[in-house]
Amino acid sequence: MREYEYKELSKKELSHIIGFLTDIYGISEEFLKEYEFIKRANDVWITTKKAITFLPYTRVGININSIGFRAMRNAFEGNAKITTNFAQLLQDEIKKNIRTLNEKELNEYIHGHDLNLKEDIKGYCVLKYKTSTIGVGQIKDGNIKNQIPKGRVLKNMI
Repeated sequence: MREYEYKELSKKELSHIIGFLTDIYGISEEFLKEYEFIKRANDVWITTKKAITFLPYTRVGININSIGFRAMRNAFEGNAKITTNFAQLLQDEIKKNIRTLNEKELNEYIHGHDLNLKEDIKGYCVLKYKTSTIGVGQIKDGNIKNQIPKGRVLKNMI
C-alpha cells in the first residue's frame, strides 16, 4: 500500500483523534459519530458513512482522487492542526480555543498580517468574526501567525 492511499484508522488512532477534538476544541463525541475518519499519510480525512464504502476499491487498483476532505494535518504528531475547511464544517460545534476577532483584527488578518495578542496562550485556535469561522491560527510568541495562503490574501482594501 502506498503512503498516499487512504487507510482505515485503528481503534487506538480513532480514540486519539476523538480525544484530541473533544479535549482541545470541546466538540461533542455525539457530533463526531455522524462522520467517518480515515488517514492518508499522517493526515486525517473526514467523510460520510456512505462514502467510506468506496475505501476497499483503492486496494484493488481503482484510483479514487478523494474520499471526503482533509480534516487534520500531522494528526499523530505533537503539532496536530485542524484545517480551515474542517473548522468551518464544525462551526458552532467548536466550544474551546476560539479567538473572536474584532473588525480591525479581521482586516489585518485577511490582508496577510500577523496579529499581536495580549493573552498568554499557545498552540492553535479557531479564528472567528461574529458567527463566521475565518480559519485556524497558530499562536506563537504572543502572535497569531497568519496562515492564509498568499494567493488568498487580500491585496487592497475596497
